[in-house]
Amino acid sequence: MARRRRAEEERSMDSLMDALTNVVGILLLILIVLSLNITNSVVKVLEDLPEVSEEQLEEMRKSEDEAKKNLDKLKQTEDNFTENIKTPEQVLEIDQEIAELESENKELIEKRSDLDELNKTLVSLESDNETASNRVSEADQKNRELAAILAQTPEVAPVAAREIKMPNPRKSDPESAIHYLFCKNNKLYYVGDPYTHGLSIRDVIEKNQSDFLASSGKLGDYVYPVYKAQVGDKRLEAYQEDLRLTRSGRKKLAAWEELNLTWTNGKGEAAEEKNVIDRIVNADGKATVNVSRFRYDIDKILAYFKEDKGPRDFIYRVRQNGTSDTINFGVEPRPEGGWTSEQFLSEQGEFTAICRKAASSRSVIFYYYVAPDSFETYLAARDRTESFRIGAGWQIFSGDKIEPRPQAKRQSVEWDFANIDPQVYTQHANVIGPKLIEARNNEFSSFGNTIASLVPKDAPDQAAKDEFMTKLGAERRSYNSRYTQNWALNVYRTALAAQEVRPSREEIALQIHPPQVPGIRRPASLPSKPTPPPDPNKKPPPKKPTTPAPSGGITLD
Repeated sequence: MARRRRAEEERSMDSLMDALTNVVGILLLILIVLSLNITNSVVKVLEDLPEVSEEQLEEMRKSEDEAKKNLDKLKQTEDNFTENIKTPEQVLEIDQEIAELESENKELIEKRSDLDELNKTLVSLESDNETASNRVSEADQKNRELAAILAQTPEVAPVAAREIKMPNPRKSDPESAIHYLFCKNNKLYYVGDPYTHGLSIRDVIEKNQSDFLASSGKLGDYVYPVYKAQVGDKRLEAYQEDLRLTRSGRKKLAAWEELNLTWTNGKGEAAEEKNVIDRIVNADGKATVNVSRFRYDIDKILAYFKEDKGPRDFIYRVRQNGTSDTINFGVEPRPEGGWTSEQFLSEQGEFTAICRKAASSRSVIFYYYVAPDSFETYLAARDRTESFRIGAGWQIFSGDKIEPRPQAKRQSVEWDFANIDPQVYTQHANVIGPKLIEARNNEFSSFGNTIASLVPKDAPDQAAKDEFMTKLGAERRSYNSRYTQNWALNVYRTALAAQEVRPSREEIALQIHPPQVPGIRRPASLPSKPTPPPDPNKKPPPKKPTTPAPSGGITLD
């Protein structure tokens, strides 16, 4: 058993030796490989190194020497720094010294701030002193100038006292005729009776009526009747002419027979179709028609009077009178017109003659519009008025024009029927008549669409829209049956009546009064929305002030 154990131990050592030999061999192989790699790497590095010339090598040596010198200096600096490092006791002393310096510096800063404020105050005082000095110099210069002017100014003689009568306010007689006057530009302007100017403008328009007649053809009322002068309390009566249209006369109006006018009742139901002539005359060619005048185009009139039209002393200003069919006029003094004090105080002057005539009537009163620059002129004119015992009133005036209105309105005025020119009226009917018939027929054929187009866009709902259309439709159908279809026919009636009118001057009713132009109207038009019911809670709008006084008479003083 013992021998067998030794053999086993020998075999175990052999195996160990084999393993060690293998390991050593492997390590030798690795060492040889690494040596070869290092050798190759060194060779490669050497091969990759750039070639260095003798000059470059010398520079490198110099750089090395400088680097060594700098290194020595740095070491010396380090040694010096080490020697200068303070001990904790020295650092404490330095901190105490710094604290003391900061405290002293704070006091210096505060004192420097006070010094800055004092400097600012000093600069401000110097500036104020310079300004005051300049003002004193300017005031002294002005005083010297004023003293020089005063030395050359003559002494003013005392103004003699002027006697002015104390006012005696009282109401004028409502039936008195007011004549207006301007005191402006240190001149006196005599406007006179408002009717004088209103009728003058009317005459200019009627004289040139063919240039001013309304001819747009938009559906509306283009004529208005001429009424006889009112007698007592009787209702106004229109002038009328009896027509008898013969075959020859009808033949001259052949073009009218080609025009068919749609005729409806109040419900909008169309009647039997007839031409214009058959709508006017009956079967035997007879008819009674109103004598009427054509209406005028406001835009044409405004354009004409824009060119400063008017008499010697005044410019007429016209404007549309709101939504009504009348035209307002105003009177504006011309700067080059009027009378100076010497002219209106002359015994042979125009104003003296006007005063004599007014004094003889005993029903005329003067009303002055006085500009602030012409009060002395007013006093002189007023003295002249008082010398003729003419009642007068006045008011301050700062505008450019007035729209004069009468106190007592005239009921009639003389008018020349020659203003109804048959040729002009027939030509005008031929121009606008077909347009009105077409517009009236279109009103009937497109009635529903027209009403729908007038519905307000802000109607809250369909029910409100339907209510609007129902009310306006009923109102407009009634309006068409009573007015619009007659509007189209009336232009032809007016032209036929003009053929029968005899030229003469007669008193006719005066329905339009200043400041509206008497006898001049513009076309009326259709309603575009239903008439609202009266609101019992709504207060009437305040009345606008009139020029110059209420109907009960003006105030005299």
